[in-house]
Amino acid sequence: WDLSHSSLIDWQHWDDIVKLNKIKNEYTIQPGTQIKIPLKWAKQRSSKITSKHCYGKVTIRLKNSRHVLPLKPGMRISIGDSITTDKNSNAVLVLEDGTKLNLLEQSELSFTIARSLGGDKINSLDIQAHIKKGRADIYANPHKNPDNRFEIQTIAGNSAVRGTQFRINASDTTTKTEVLSGRILVSNTQGKISLPAGFGTIAAVGKKPLPPVVLLAAPDLKQL
Repeated sequence: WDLSHSSLIDWQHWDDIVKLNKIKNEYTIQPGTQIKIPLKWAKQRSSKITSKHCYGKVTIRLKNSRHVLPLKPGMRISIGDSITTDKNSNAVLVLEDGTKLNLLEQSELSFTIARSLGGDKINSLDIQAHIKKGRADIYANPHKNPDNRFEIQTIAGNSAVRGTQFRINASDTTTKTEVLSGRILVSNTQGKISLPAGFGTIAAVGKKPLPPVVLLAAPDLKQL
């Protein structure tokens, strides 16, 4: 009852939740019980995405517009806006949960989903971004909120994460994924693999992701 009032679009969905989860007695739900709630019942609002740093030539093309503008620090980014970086350029984007996405040179990215679910008490993020080409370094969900969802889509496959630091390199035919911390689920229509920290994989169009390969050790930069 309290959850329905605080987090759902209609408090009367409490009865639907009871039926959906086959709860026999809603007055004696035990701690630890997992309850399924359809996303369409949850309160939703647009999640905030902001550009933090821009170096070199970085542009934004607004949704349903042909106009291209320079991307400046502090600008809000909306669903469907397309961010493009030129040679020797990059942009750092920040999400509400502290996720940082560094879009590297000669890359193009847009967000297809950016919403907060469940109202003020739950406030979990559901983020989906599409990298058309290029590379990105991502530190997703640094506070490890178990309800947050972050997914990167490319032409060759998708990478779904929760509290992970990883790299994406996308081309017209392949996507390379490298995990620095946490774990990623890399998937496409041909199959999926779970990729742990310290490993990488390549997904190609029409082929399932390759088995995980150990990443090279980080270079020693102490002498620089």
